[in-house]
Amino acid sequence: MGTMSSRRELSPSIRLVSSIGYADGKVYDPAAKRKTRMAVRHGYFGNNAVKCPSCAKPMTGKIAREGLWCTTNCCTKSCHECDTELLGEHAMYECHDCTAYQCIQCSRQQLGLPVVDSDEPSPPLELLPGDVLLAWPNVVNAHHAILVTGEMFRDPGMDPILEVPPGVEVWGCATVESTGMETGRDCGDNSWWVKGDILLARDQVAGTCELVGDIRYNPETESEEINLALKPLPVKILLHPLRREFGGPGLDLRAFEGAVQQSLEKSQAWNVLTCTNALIQGHELQESDFPSAESLATLMDSFEAEWDKPPICSSVPIKVWQRYFLATSQSREEAAQKILAYMPCYCSTTTPAFLTTVLSGRGWVLEDCLEP
Repeated sequence: MGTMSSRRELSPSIRLVSSIGYADGKVYDPAAKRKTRMAVRHGYFGNNAVKCPSCAKPMTGKIAREGLWCTTNCCTKSCHECDTELLGEHAMYECHDCTAYQCIQCSRQQLGLPVVDSDEPSPPLELLPGDVLLAWPNVVNAHHAILVTGEMFRDPGMDPILEVPPGVEVWGCATVESTGMETGRDCGDNSWWVKGDILLARDQVAGTCELVGDIRYNPETESEEINLALKPLPVKILLHPLRREFGGPGLDLRAFEGAVQQSLEKSQAWNVLTCTNALIQGHELQESDFPSAESLATLMDSFEAEWDKPPICSSVPIKVWQRYFLATSQSREEAAQKILAYMPCYCSTTTPAFLTTVLSGRGWVLEDCLEP
């Protein structure tokens, strides 16, 4: 896979921050050994459907729903297969017909994905451009969605700088996000969205992945800084269905980079009214509601109108992916069909939790660590 920018030498200074933004960064040469996901052969690419062990109907991914602390943390859930207790901060799969739940490990086994059962060191799951990270700051029970825009990098020199425990590796990747706490303009950029490199701590023994910091440009000092999180944030991952190991065609990196750049140029500030609207109006679009070319063209018009609305964090992957499908399609009707297949939601009415539920039913795979 190609990268979206080149590696630059880093002379980092370190300071602690309570909120992390991801600013003007770059992608390092991914020289460390990595391996991608084992191929999943279920026919049409991205058909990674987890079936309910009770009623055999398709399940969808589930993370904590924004604002519902009591519902998420007071209701006991357990995996139908292994009886593991599932807490509010855990990722899981849910059956809406019989209310059965399944943990990520059991879901991986059902999909035919490798499950780590050895203490031997191994390369991590490879994050690729287009994947979505879901950080868990546990503020009002909400996740924070971040779009991956570049390949992973591994710099062992980061481990002592970040003072991670023995056996923990620090990996990073380029990202873009929208947050109410800062903007790209705070980091010397012209965009309202914030782009840069996040740093993830991978503990293979514990099977955890946590966001521990980022690299951002400080316009006051005209240098890059490594910013450490005061507390590591657990991270979940949505793997996109166009990955070649899922049988997909892979990502057109030039078109994807163009979609990211166009979104950055037309970005707006994070908006609290959009956030409120998304909490009460989440809606998944269905292919059956748009049977004609005329209805698909009208739908594409509505998507473009949505792109002009102020964002929340989950708007970022929606806007970029929908622009990508438009750029890689022969017609607006074809673009609308692709969006209905893989990103069927409006960017102003979709929270991270609802996005996870929708995408996991459209071939995206929900993970909770970097273990392959």
